[in-house]
Amino acid sequence: MAFQLTDELIDQVQQHIAGSNDTQLKELMGGYHFADIAEILDELNLDDATYLLRLLDSETTSDALMELDEDWREKLLDNLSPKEIAEELQEMDTDDAADVIGELDDDIVEEIIENIDDEKHAQEIRELMAYDEDTAGGLMAKELVAVK
Repeated sequence: MAFQLTDELIDQVQQHIAGSNDTQLKELMGGYHFADIAEILDELNLDDATYLLRLLDSETTSDALMELDEDWREKLLDNLSPKEIAEELQEMDTDDAADVIGELDDDIVEEIIENIDDEKHAQEIRELMAYDEDTAGGLMAKELVAVK
């Protein structure tokens, strides 16, 4: 069955958030693809969308974040701590992570990278950030480069 975003679904999500019904909200979201969750996030206000992002696992939210409009994603990330952003970036391919970090204020970028537990992943993100985003280096994912 195809996903359909309805007012009833948004109301249900908002009611779960307002009531701090985390278990029910996780169960509800567990039935949706990350792209569907991105559509839901798009319909929520900033506080509710941030609540939902914090509730779900990083693998799901990192994928959902990549589906969002850049401006909305930036607003959501501005509501998260550098540690929380780092947790999301750890689940992303390095090229996506570098793109996301590139959208953020320079004053928190280093703090975010320092909070990434996987040092290799953090280093690869730093390397990609050195390239202009429209060059081959800025477009590639380090995970896809074979080293011989």
